[in-house]
Amino acid sequence: MNYPISIVLLLASSAFFSACETSFVSLNEAQIQAFKKRYKVRGRVLDFFITHASQLLNTILVGNNATNVLISVLTARFSLLVLGSEFLALMSGLILLVLLFFGEIVPKQIAIENNMFVIHIGLFPLLLCYYLMFPLSYLLDLMTQGIKKVFKSRREFSRSQDKLLHIFYHSSNTGIISHSTVKMLSSILHMSTLTAERVMTHRTKIIKLPSNATIAVLNSISQRDIHTRYPIYDPNNPEYITGVFNTQNIALVDTDKPLSYYQENPHVISEKQRIDELLPLFFQGRIHLSIVLDEFGGLAGLITLFDIAEFVFSSTPLSLLGFFDKNNTDEAKPFAIDHKETPEKTPEKTSEQTSEKTPEKTSSKAQKKISKKNSEKIQTEYSHEIDATTDLSHIITLTESQPPDDVHATTIGGYIQELLGRLPVKGEVVTTALGEFKITRVRHNRIERVIRLHS
Repeated sequence: MNYPISIVLLLASSAFFSACETSFVSLNEAQIQAFKKRYKVRGRVLDFFITHASQLLNTILVGNNATNVLISVLTARFSLLVLGSEFLALMSGLILLVLLFFGEIVPKQIAIENNMFVIHIGLFPLLLCYYLMFPLSYLLDLMTQGIKKVFKSRREFSRSQDKLLHIFYHSSNTGIISHSTVKMLSSILHMSTLTAERVMTHRTKIIKLPSNATIAVLNSISQRDIHTRYPIYDPNNPEYITGVFNTQNIALVDTDKPLSYYQENPHVISEKQRIDELLPLFFQGRIHLSIVLDEFGGLAGLITLFDIAEFVFSSTPLSLLGFFDKNNTDEAKPFAIDHKETPEKTPEKTSEQTSEKTPEKTSSKAQKKISKKNSEKIQTEYSHEIDATTDLSHIITLTESQPPDDVHATTIGGYIQELLGRLPVKGEVVTTALGEFKITRVRHNRIERVIRLHS
């Protein structure tokens, strides 16, 4: 038996299995799809291996370890026959270094940089090994699955947005795409978690007209701020937007009639409305702007398609992208005026609040008063109505529930509306961490009363 040739062949086999292992592990989805599209037969084999990834890994590991053991045995045998027992330890250490370098390090380094090439030439030999070792690899797979059930993790492995972001940032660092493109793609990916309150124009920056305003008032305002659409509000309640006036209809306006006579019905949304749900409404309904309400039914701001586009393409001038022309007043960002300081987005008082303080800033004495007013109803019977302005922490205490995660609302009504992510509808039942609540009264798009159905 020619021991040196056998050892060299086995060393080549070890390098083959090591290279295949690294190549399959380093594959990404884009490479898989490109390979399947280019090579029909090999693509089907690759798809088969991906489907049976666990058994493929067993085949590679069994083949690699069996080869390494044979190399060690043949080296020891060759050392005893040719060199004598004195050199057995020396040859064992030498073959270990050779096996580590030529059987592990070198092939894996090559496979990392040329994984597609290694897979291209190694698919069919690996398929042959797969069927030859199938009984053993299948048995090992069953044993592995049994052990995995004992140590099963609750966290499921899934393709997430973070993985895509890592690919984008890596592509940016290697010069494939620009940093501004990465920022744009990142904003698009986060649209599913982005709400209207993050993008909207704040209520303090809205230019609006009273319902009794005439064309003369509009002309005086338009000399300072030219916009296509102006919200119309009730003079008795500036928080209540009754409609939207479109300046494109100005030729039809009678100078003696108020602008409210020609107003369009406003499109109203909740501040918790998700942007990825709002965009289809804009495009399908040809809506140019939406009035945004807070959890108390008060005016929070307004949002336009320009606001969304500005958030996504904030690092790129919109006129260069062809979305909007700044000279076109129909697409100019509406209703925004410059302020030296931008106020915080805190809910204002609604039409039914007579206090000068906002709901978040209500004194502890007032909060205790509200809690005392509603506690008797909640404690005696769950089917009683609850005031939607009841403090959320009070409901949590009375129901002995765990505080819900990632909640920004301070009242039970605001909490329910935050879960809905849209305007509330009377009669609908909402399942929460505090139980099921039925909305029994809605006024001006604000939840006023609810019933807790279940504990």
